[in-house]
Amino acid sequence: MGNMRCTFSNLKVEVVKTLAYSAVFGLGLKIEEIHKYISIRTDVEKIMEVLEILKNKGIIFEERGVYALDRRFIKCTFIRKGKSCSIVEKNKHKLAVLFNLPFVRGIFITGSVAAGYPNLSDDIDILIICKSKRLYTCRLFVMLLVKIFKDICPNYLLSEEALTFNLRDYYVAREISQMIPIGEDSRRIYEDILRKNGWVKEYLPNYDFKTVRHLHVPNLKMLKTLAEFLSSLLPERLLYTLQKMLFLRKYGKYMNDEVVIDVDVFKAHISSNRRKIMENYQRILREVLSLL
Repeated sequence: MGNMRCTFSNLKVEVVKTLAYSAVFGLGLKIEEIHKYISIRTDVEKIMEVLEILKNKGIIFEERGVYALDRRFIKCTFIRKGKSCSIVEKNKHKLAVLFNLPFVRGIFITGSVAAGYPNLSDDIDILIICKSKRLYTCRLFVMLLVKIFKDICPNYLLSEEALTFNLRDYYVAREISQMIPIGEDSRRIYEDILRKNGWVKEYLPNYDFKTVRHLHVPNLKMLKTLAEFLSSLLPERLLYTLQKMLFLRKYGKYMNDEVVIDVDVFKAHISSNRRKIMENYQRILREVLSLL
């Protein structure tokens, strides 16, 4: 990972690994993205040297500054690039409303929209940070709102006390690095997440997290404070028990080790995208490494 000695051989493998991960999504990467996501400390010039060698050997392909393991991925990259901004802009008012719900402390766009290469049909995956001991009161308001905002998918909620991620691999590191904070308060929480998950730098040693910018939305603090005062009468423990029971009744047969429902975490990843992505990544990587 990041503390690996940067020999030419290691760098060649790490470049291929970075492109193999994007290949899972049928995408390529620009040179600055490869530098950002590669798991070895190096500079752009050295990566460029390796890319030219791999390109000359026919292992990778390049067009207009985009590198990929398959020519088709380059076309797909250009088609999907830029759609993220239009999707976010289209749904900015919804994100602003979510940000101002009672007990919401931070909101982050994740998934394909945050990565910058979504399909227009993709929902906006949302990570929500909630006030400690009020996660399920917060989720009640979130789910009521989502019934109106159909293309928002808040399947991951954390308490302020649960900002340390237990799963630690390249997938999780990439997800954290790509998150888009909604509002200035979310940007401050993002800095806290990075402090508590310093291991991310081991996977992404070249990534300058200071360059991450938040999406500006109105912060209705007085209205939110009043709503929280009134909502504090709701029984958090009962809401936790009821919501957990309803979720298990509906999705119990889909449970896996990435579904977590406790007082500080509501993680409803029933399809286990992480596992599927990492399995495909390993398969593609084996195929490409055999060509080196």
